[in-house]
Amino acid sequence: MVISNDSNQPSDLQRIQRGLNLRPLGRTVRRNLLLVAGIAAALTAFTAMKSLKAPRSYSGGFRLLVEPITGEAKLTDPSVLSRGGEASAFSVDYPTLLQVLQSPTLLSKVAERVKKDYPLVTTDALVTAIGSKQLVVQRIGTNLLDNTKLIDVTYQGNNPYQVQAVLEALSQEYLAYSLEARKSRISGGVEFIEGQLPDLKQRVTVLQKSMQGLQERYKLTNPSSSGDDLVKQALTVKTQKEEALRELQEQRILYARLQNQLQLSPQEAIAASVLSQDPTYQKLLADLKQIDSQLAIQDARYSEESPVVLALQDQRRNLANLLAQETQRIVGRSQARDTDNPQVLAFQNSVRLDLIKQLADAANQIQVLEVRSRALASTEQEASQKIEQIPQIIRRYNEYQRELEIATRTLNQLTIQRDTLSVEAAQKEVPWQLAAKPALPLDKNGQPVPMPRDIKKKVPMGAVGGIILGIICAVLLEKIRNIFYVTEDVQDAVKVPVVSVIPYSRQVSLSEDNSYNWLHRIHLSVMHNTLFRESFNNLLAGLRFLGATQPIRSLVISSASPGEGKTTVAVQLAQTAADAGQKVLLVDANFRLPQVHTHLGLDNHLGLADILEQKQDLADCIQPAPDSKNLMVVTAGHFSADSPRKLASQQMKQLVDDWGEQFDLVIYDSPHLLGITDSCFLTAYADGLLLVVGIRASKRSIVMQALTTLQEFQLPVLGVVTNHPRSVSGMSYGYQRPIYHSEPRVSDRRSKSPSLDS
Repeated sequence: MVISNDSNQPSDLQRIQRGLNLRPLGRTVRRNLLLVAGIAAALTAFTAMKSLKAPRSYSGGFRLLVEPITGEAKLTDPSVLSRGGEASAFSVDYPTLLQVLQSPTLLSKVAERVKKDYPLVTTDALVTAIGSKQLVVQRIGTNLLDNTKLIDVTYQGNNPYQVQAVLEALSQEYLAYSLEARKSRISGGVEFIEGQLPDLKQRVTVLQKSMQGLQERYKLTNPSSSGDDLVKQALTVKTQKEEALRELQEQRILYARLQNQLQLSPQEAIAASVLSQDPTYQKLLADLKQIDSQLAIQDARYSEESPVVLALQDQRRNLANLLAQETQRIVGRSQARDTDNPQVLAFQNSVRLDLIKQLADAANQIQVLEVRSRALASTEQEASQKIEQIPQIIRRYNEYQRELEIATRTLNQLTIQRDTLSVEAAQKEVPWQLAAKPALPLDKNGQPVPMPRDIKKKVPMGAVGGIILGIICAVLLEKIRNIFYVTEDVQDAVKVPVVSVIPYSRQVSLSEDNSYNWLHRIHLSVMHNTLFRESFNNLLAGLRFLGATQPIRSLVISSASPGEGKTTVAVQLAQTAADAGQKVLLVDANFRLPQVHTHLGLDNHLGLADILEQKQDLADCIQPAPDSKNLMVVTAGHFSADSPRKLASQQMKQLVDDWGEQFDLVIYDSPHLLGITDSCFLTAYADGLLLVVGIRASKRSIVMQALTTLQEFQLPVLGVVTNHPRSVSGMSYGYQRPIYHSEPRVSDRRSKSPSLDS
């Protein structure tokens, strides 16, 4: 069976537990009202007596003006005069100043002034007085609007003359501190400046040398303007290089065309030009041509061995040798090899001579332009490297210049400040003034007036402290008792609903001792008890509402510990359901201490243990209850040491299922949960467990431990029934509107039987 519950919607109890629940504390205070009132009264009385017996105290004080308050006073201040009439931009750090005035260093000097007359006034005593607010040093004013430049000093003690002496010593020491602090501050400033000046001077010198070295290294007067000049120079060199490359390209094209036309190299062209202009060479060349003509004619007439042909060949060889010698003489040995080209030895006319001249000029111009291009490229590269270095040079130069300006300005300022502080150091006027001299309040006779007693303040504080202490004691006392006092305590502690509250019934209590015909006595007397009867009607109705989606057909009734009335609740709930017309089976599953048969006046010869041991049939073990036609009972029977373990068997599960189909409601009276798992085995097979909590009988920790165990085992807990097993005067039965909420159930076993109200 699964109980319907929207998990997204919090229950009423969960909503209550989310906030601050002060109801348990209120009930604790009401239950222990006498304890709380007694402790509060005792502490209040003690505080009042302590206040009345306390010695009288005397208080006095003085005020210090630590800064000028008018414009004229500021202009005549020595520090302003030494600075040429300019008011100081510094203000007093009052929080730090107040800490210094209360420091043990100054207080020790005050103690030295008064220890001769008052030995008890020591440094530790004054420090303790500051901690206890007997000595207060504070600035007058509470916010930025009313803060003043006055420091108020108050001191209180039991001896008025000691108070006066301490105040005078404090005022004198504070005034001396103001003068000494100024001198120490100025001397420290001068000493600091003197220590900084040598380093600053050396720093200025180093920066100046660094700037000069940078200018000399890169030959730059001003890096910024020099950079512009380098850029212009680089552009000019680049233009010249491009122009030289263009001319070089033109000359190379001209050279190639001339060489193609002449079929001569520059050296061959020069040799051909020289040979063409030499008359001797030309005459020999003409003679050689004439011999060649004759030789050609004679070769046509004669054979090669003809004397004429041989003579002509000898002449030709001689002329050729002479021509070679003349060529070598004219062009030189080194260029003689260039005459192998026939075009060199040929006659060069004026046109070819002009072309040869252009070829030689083009070759020379190409060499010149190549040299110029390389020189311009080198110059351009050097300029580019310098241009790339210019930003770094400018940055370094500017850094040097900026650091030099800062160092120079700092040096000048420190020099001026040193001279100014030297003038201020010569001042001897006390910076602070007494706005109010040290004094105590005096009466008309001139006697010190003691402080009024603070009994009106301390007594309420004592009362409040007593109430708080009483509440703490009450809470600790109830923690030690570790019980539930009322139903409301159970509702606030557990997370399952309190289904019903069973009030105390004297008749039921007596019937537990005399069990014979107990059911008959219940009908005659107890059922006339309206509260008792109504509580079980509420319990039956609560079980019906918990099973709103599907009815509860079987439930286990148990308690966290023995003696909480679970058997009484089980028997009475079974009788109430039977009277309501339901077919009910009450099963005594408490093999360890069976009591159902005792309460109903039945025999225990055959029961559940015999069924589980398979010694008896099921029908033989079911007995009708006296005076109730709808209530059947299965007692514990003859059980053995192994009987409790049978509750976890498959046979027990089958019994639960079978009885659930035969009866409208099956109630199992099980053992308590403290150290025993019998109830857990049964609950795993039933629709859920109903936990009985005895008011003023159950230990709170044991109940919470039992619920935690059930939660860890993921067993369904239908709710809690609070039982009042004994009479307590003024007991709250918790008959307010019950809070019902449901937890998701593990099993969904039966859905075809009629509901509780059928």
